Amino acid sequence: MVSVIGSFLVPYLFQATSAETVDAIKPDPSSIRVRPAIPRDEGNPRFPVQLDVAPDQYLPRTPPANFGRVTGTSTSGHPVTYDLETGLETIHLLPQGPFPGMDVEPGSDFAPWTEDVESFPGLMATNPEGVHFSMNCRLFFKDPTDGLNYVCSGTLIDPKTLITAGHCVHGGPGGQWMTNLVASPAWDGDDDFAGSANGSAVVTWSNWINSGDWAGDQAYVRLDRPVGVLAGWHGYGFNTNDSWWNVTTFYPSGWPGSGFSGAPHQYYRTAGSFDSVMPEVVTANVNYPHWIGGMSGGGAYYTILGSDFVGATLSHGTGFPDSTTSIGFSRISANKFNYLRDTYIPSHYQDHQVDIVPLKCRADLGTVKAGQNLTALNYRLFNSSLHNPPNLTYGIDVYLSRNDNITEADTLIESHSVTYNFEAKEFVRVNAGNIKIPYDTVPGVHYVGVISKLIDADSDNNDTDGWDAFKITVQAPDRANLSVSGLTSPSPAAQWTISGAAPNSTVHLFASVNGGGPTNTQFGVVQLTPPFIPLAQLSTDSNGDAILSREIPEGIGGTMVWFQAIDATSLLFTNDIATAIQ
Repeated sequence: MVSVIGSFLVPYLFQATSAETVDAIKPDPSSIRVRPAIPRDEGNPRFPVQLDVAPDQYLPRTPPANFGRVTGTSTSGHPVTYDLETGLETIHLLPQGPFPGMDVEPGSDFAPWTEDVESFPGLMATNPEGVHFSMNCRLFFKDPTDGLNYVCSGTLIDPKTLITAGHCVHGGPGGQWMTNLVASPAWDGDDDFAGSANGSAVVTWSNWINSGDWAGDQAYVRLDRPVGVLAGWHGYGFNTNDSWWNVTTFYPSGWPGSGFSGAPHQYYRTAGSFDSVMPEVVTANVNYPHWIGGMSGGGAYYTILGSDFVGATLSHGTGFPDSTTSIGFSRISANKFNYLRDTYIPSHYQDHQVDIVPLKCRADLGTVKAGQNLTALNYRLFNSSLHNPPNLTYGIDVYLSRNDNITEADTLIESHSVTYNFEAKEFVRVNAGNIKIPYDTVPGVHYVGVISKLIDADSDNNDTDGWDAFKITVQAPDRANLSVSGLTSPSPAAQWTISGAAPNSTVHLFASVNGGGPTNTQFGVVQLTPPFIPLAQLSTDSNGDAILSREIPEGIGGTMVWFQAIDATSLLFTNDIATAIQ
């Protein structure tokens, strides 16, 4: 359903970023059983991302100087796709018109907002993690023609689709397809906001590839990880009314390569209307003291009723290399829009079976002692499909791992379920609550992650690996404490008190007349030396406490005796107590 407002179309209903937050359905605590790690090959982690060189060593991408001889008045040609995994290149036919004069596809954000109208006066440094900016991405890649690494900018227009410039994915006439593409939303020197994603397939236009025409200097990158679930994504649209581009405020943005303060890791944006409008290209006159290389591919978006829509992507400029005197953009035309909406983006998703992808497992504490709770664990579940399943209950396992490759070989520490009625391409935030770290966890760095147990369309994306796993530091637990009284009474009726052991656990109390032995390096306590004299087996209560009252056993009077206890659940030794028994 749409409404005509002025000269553009506006959807009444916008696609939501997250329908809601739901709580996990927890089992009876008494039924939870920790399953230790199973030594075996864990296989490859999913979505592995690795830059070829350090981020500072990537060069800003600049179109070759002889490109742009075509003025952008021609049509955009045909879409040409390239599969980065198989190396297969395919030329596609365009959808057939006639098309309306304009249309939009909504994005994820719909928070009301306005910006001051400007006239591209300069680039303004901006925090990329803001609600309306976080979907902008730094794009890293390698050009096999010269073997160098470059950066461009781009904008998410779908959870798994980045729009950018054609020269950021293909070298144009005589050039090759770029390789090793990595997209990082809200880049500020690292990807800690939403992680990164690899490009798995790209598409640009035949007239860019064959002639370097700015009209075709636009591209779309399919990503292997749906980072838009975490960073958001803009809508996109087209308008064939040329005069509309002269009066509508657009907001271009990206990461300039040098000269500007904070470059190359500072995100910049500007605002204004275009001075020159052609059927496939628009340009604006500017006066920037430095060249904007690195901003190539950045989306120029406009705002309708608080929502953002990309209308063009930064393609070229003048003033290189000392300044920037104009900036030019490849428009999203009717052909491009309909190919994106009806063909390219839908091909990313299954339409006959749900595909649940868990993302961003996080908790409140980064450091926790063994035996204590990791508090407020939460994660996202994304239906990465066009299938609208019925209301279902999804089983989820929580694992503790020594690496960020979460698999069923790791230590299973909890299981719960989530009941939700997903729509196509919808995600939900799940509160899993508090999760206990086992008492016998070896101190050091660990990772917590989840695995969806649903048999769905893709079994390779059912766990939270890499950035989506939560790194924690596990410290040695507070060991149980042993105290004893009544050992010197004429008629001994001693009392042993144990506190802080594992709840509802079995504790073994024993004695030795040979004193302390080696130090247990894991828990920092002195262990007694044999021969041991077993005294009792106790059961702790829900607080981990137990008390034993009894007479001193025969055979240990008149000498120095050491007492100690061991928790059978956690294998934690208590402090050792030495006392003379009269």
